[in-house]
Amino acid sequence: MDDVDETPDSVLAARARTGDAAAFGALVVRHQPAAIRLATIVGGSLDDAADIVQEAFVKAYRALPQQRDLVSATPLDPEAVALATTDAQLLIAALARLGERDRQVIGFRYFAGLTEAETATALDAAAGTVKSRTARALARLRQELDRSGVRGD
Repeated sequence: MDDVDETPDSVLAARARTGDAAAFGALVVRHQPAAIRLATIVGGSLDDAADIVQEAFVKAYRALPQQRDLVSATPLDPEAVALATTDAQLLIAALARLGERDRQVIGFRYFAGLTEAETATALDAAAGTVKSRTARALARLRQELDRSGVRGD
């Protein structure tokens, strides 16, 4: 694949959806460093983060044939993209200010998409404990976001 660095993500995603493994690989190469940084903030360990990200990319690749067409034919609004990027940066910064236990439970539940039971297994905790930890961690995350000036709708 020539000029992969200049190919927009939307084009690579469309190609990947048609079975182009090289296009999916290009997306992985492009986004893996940022994904690992986020997973490290959430999970704490670089080795664990790399494993989580690898597993997420494998799941994404396997799910491609079942996905509806998520690639929009219309270009994105640059202002909306800038706002979303800023919000994501504020979220990452707020997560980084939380304690490790809070980052882990939020990471497993909302970034990795694990159920309460799966999170309980991963954390070696009871499901009820995961439920209460999640509620408290989300409350602390909301406080951090409020301090950053981010308001939820």
